[in-house]
Amino acid sequence: MRVRNWGNIGAGVFDGGGVRVRGCTHCQWFWLQGDFPLTTVDGVYWGVLGVLVAINSVWGVGERNEEGEEPEQKVDAARCAGKLSLKTVSTFVFLGLMWSFWSSDSVSEWVGMMKQAGTSGAGEWLLLLGGLAGLYVVLVVLDVLEAKGWSPFFEERGMSFTTVASRTGLMALVLVGVGMPQVYERAGEDAASFIVSLQESRLNARDAAIEERGYYEGLMDNRGYTSQLSWSQQQQAPEEWAPIMESDLVKPGEGVLMYELLSGYTGEFKNAPFVTNEWGMRDRPYRLEKPEGVYRIALLGASYEQGAGVADSSTYENVLEDLLNAGEPGRYEVMNFAVGGYSPLQNVPVAENKVFGFQPDAVMYALYSTEERRMLMQLENIVQEGRDTGYPFLQELIVKSGAKAGMEASEIRARLKPFSQDILRWSFERIGEACRAHGVTPIALFVPTTRETGGIDPEWYGILSKMVEDAGFTLINMEGAYGKHKTDAVQLASYDQHPNVRGHRLIAERIYNELKARPTLVPLAADTPVAQE
Repeated sequence: MRVRNWGNIGAGVFDGGGVRVRGCTHCQWFWLQGDFPLTTVDGVYWGVLGVLVAINSVWGVGERNEEGEEPEQKVDAARCAGKLSLKTVSTFVFLGLMWSFWSSDSVSEWVGMMKQAGTSGAGEWLLLLGGLAGLYVVLVVLDVLEAKGWSPFFEERGMSFTTVASRTGLMALVLVGVGMPQVYERAGEDAASFIVSLQESRLNARDAAIEERGYYEGLMDNRGYTSQLSWSQQQQAPEEWAPIMESDLVKPGEGVLMYELLSGYTGEFKNAPFVTNEWGMRDRPYRLEKPEGVYRIALLGASYEQGAGVADSSTYENVLEDLLNAGEPGRYEVMNFAVGGYSPLQNVPVAENKVFGFQPDAVMYALYSTEERRMLMQLENIVQEGRDTGYPFLQELIVKSGAKAGMEASEIRARLKPFSQDILRWSFERIGEACRAHGVTPIALFVPTTRETGGIDPEWYGILSKMVEDAGFTLINMEGAYGKHKTDAVQLASYDQHPNVRGHRLIAERIYNELKARPTLVPLAADTPVAQE
């Protein structure tokens, strides 16, 4: 019966998953930058693994010296398989914990993450333990079957070249066929979305959060990046591609509003014209009093709605207004209150203190699967500056979390994260209550990012959709807004995931058609929906 070597498995994973890639990265960094970015996390991680590999190697040598050549004898296959499988599952769990440690920005962040995991419910623990138990049973069964001379896997060493090539070629043809639109589109919408998602390179959730922080705060910390994120960061933005809060377009704000757009600004942002009106909106001029016979929609959101790298007239808010007024010019006004980087936390005071003075008939909130990331980023900055949010609910949660100015950013985020969904829920409820108090129709748009052309994040869609519906919003799911276009065709640049002109137009057309399909939501003229690409 074959014996799986615990230490060799570990060493193989370390070599393939870390030593060569990470070591090479550090060496290149040293020669290019003149320093060696070895952190406490790096030292602890490699120190622990090095000690364990050394112990296992010495142990293995000792066992071989004692036993010598293993004599042929009858062994208890089930007992041997159970022992071997237990070692394998234990190694898997250990490596998973070590990988989570190495992926953390600091020891305190990892400790905070582990504490948060410890608060999981009984159902989540049962699911984890059940999964590990299932893996253990499968490994035992496979080992016993293999000991009896049967294996579910092909032993290529005993096959002819023709047989191996034929089987490999057949599988390749099957994969090519499944990947063709003419085939997977017949499998149903869910299956088609899943197959399309496999054809695109995507960042995992953590790297997406790092990239988003990098965009908004100009952070280029390559420590802990996976290869996909490292590759994406090789194509860095030009120097003038500054985050909105580092540009001359903004002024300091108060409370949770860290910054606001200047009013009456004329200039450029990301190599495109950027003009704000007298009210500090990136939009056309509007009067404070609503003209008679005009239907007003106030748009809340973040950078997608504000627009980046496209002309003022190309933002999807302006394109939507043009579509609405195609049949009867001047009847609709879509007012853009969005600011890049804003989260639900910032949109609460925007709605309560700015929007309703313009007497809107509807408030349209654009939300994304990234709402939590932006909210935590903004709240982290608020804590670091020691700002008074102006909201007792938020102040109490910050105190309860233990997050304080002077802590590392990663520790502040780790302490605040357990309260993130409470803050998101509170934000939507505040905006919904304000809409009802002013007799305004609240509408929520769940918009896919340009990285979600194959389908939106189902987990966050489920969480956020329930929150906004509970808060009284009518939800419109915008999944598939980009049609059959893939990420490269609708994003601004390889280093900027914001929509380009085509992306903005597709979003506007989708909103227009969704409103046409809901005539009781927003009163629209009875012309036909626009055709989308």
